[in-house]
Parts: sequence; C-alpha cells; structure tokens
Amino acid sequence: MSRLGPDKHRRHGEVPDDGGCHSALWSTTVTTIRLATLDDVPRLARSATRAFADDPVMRWFFPDDDDYEQTNPMLVQFMVRRWHATDSVWCTDDG
Repeated sequence: MSRLGPDKHRRHGEVPDDGGCHSALWSTTVTTIRLATLDDVPRLARSATRAFADDPVMRWFFPDDDDYEQTNPMLVQFMVRRWHATDSVWCTDDG
C-alpha cells in the first residue's frame, strides 16, 4: 500500500512528510480558488484569449490575427458573463 493511502492521491499543496530529498521538490504554497465576480470578466477574457490563441477551432473562427485579438475577447466576455450568471466561473487572484 502506498504511504498516501489506497487511493494514492494528494491534496493540492500537500507536502510529503518523508524527510527525504523529495520533500524539497513540493511547494507549500496553496492557491486560493474562488467564484469569479463581474469585475474578473475582462481579466478572464484576456487570459482565455491568450490561452486559445493557437487553438485550431478558434483560429478557424478567427484566422486573421488582428481579428482574433479584437473579436475573440468580446466573445469570451459574453460566455464568461453567462457562466457567471450560473456560478460556473472560478478564478484565482494571481492573474
């Protein structure tokens, strides 16, 4: 049986307590995840626009770089606002 238990899973940010060399490889920083607010929408739209810049489907919709950079954020903001209305958007504060 694993020292982590039968499911062999570790919670995010949990550090193994083996005192060995692997302990230094684990981060003790815990990221807080929260429901997004309407104030987060522009930041989330910018992040999603950058994240999907090379996505084949998004580039099929917007093959021109300038068109993608101008139009896609508006599309993403619309989607994020819809998801926000159903408490379906989560984010962190670190940008």
